[in-house]
Amino acid sequence: MSRNILSSTNQRQLESFPDELFLEIFQYIDILTLRSFKGLNKRIDSIINTVNNIILVVELTQNSTNDFAYFFKFNPKQIFHLKLCSTLWSSLNFMMFTELRSLTFDCDYLTKDQINQIIQLNLPYLKRLSIFNMKYFLQQVFFYKIIRGEHFPSLKTCHFDFNDNSELKLNSYKLSSRNIIRSLSINKWNWSKLDFLFQQFQYLFRFETYLEDSYSSIDLIQPCLTLKYLKITFNTSVISSLEQLLKWTPNLIRLRVRGNLEKSTVNVYFIEMSNYLPTLVPYLQQFDCELYCYMNENEYNNPLIIQKYSPFFERVRCLYGQGGNRCFTTDMETYSYGK
Repeated sequence: MSRNILSSTNQRQLESFPDELFLEIFQYIDILTLRSFKGLNKRIDSIINTVNNIILVVELTQNSTNDFAYFFKFNPKQIFHLKLCSTLWSSLNFMMFTELRSLTFDCDYLTKDQINQIIQLNLPYLKRLSIFNMKYFLQQVFFYKIIRGEHFPSLKTCHFDFNDNSELKLNSYKLSSRNIIRSLSINKWNWSKLDFLFQQFQYLFRFETYLEDSYSSIDLIQPCLTLKYLKITFNTSVISSLEQLLKWTPNLIRLRVRGNLEKSTVNVYFIEMSNYLPTLVPYLQQFDCELYCYMNENEYNNPLIIQKYSPFFERVRCLYGQGGNRCFTTDMETYSYGK
């Protein structure tokens, strides 16, 4: 059978697919691949152009092509997921994308005009938002818009990567019932600002951050009762800091702790945790840790002993770094301090 006959047969088989099957296929194809379907025939063009629930992913990286003519073959309202992480498309107008469900961008690669567009954006269906290298002026305006539920009433998952939040001034704002954020990840935060977060995000279910300063008191009227998943990294001693924080998160189900242990017998720290964990977080189901310390050659800590202190520590193992560096962890295979 000739190649032309095979090609013709395959084309007829493709055209026999129902529209619903094409729609299902298109949901898993990125925009660069999907463009190859454009112009195949009128039926395919009609499916792509008229159905607004096609999920298209636009991911522009340094390795992306410079030819963006293909993009203009699509209706911007078809774009549900947009990820921008390069300087290749500085002329992109964010105001075109009114149907977005997820948005990821790096402020270092946006123009001033694009930043202003983002501040003014109204995205009623947006559920996931990730911002990297957030500048101060955007922090102050954009952060409060999110807290008050402005512009993104459906938003549930946020990730913020601040360059420096030391200048961020947090004032008391009236809580908005439209703020329904459930998952919040911030690359770095401060103890003194924790109470603000817990008060403003009333429905917070998951929280992840790095506390870059020493412990200071948390001035909360009541604990954060909605929080169930906490992933926390401490810049200072883990044990005392963790105990203070858990007083405000009594309903945790899952906890992961990362940080350094002071020079002392590691067993002592795990004994302390075994004493206060059942009291402060009685509903805890899973405990994970990544705890670093330095041990002299004559010091010896047997993970098997630590595992007996609490059911939460049954998976604790000791990983060896250079010299006397050690890591006591539940969910890592190799020593990787600094990652």
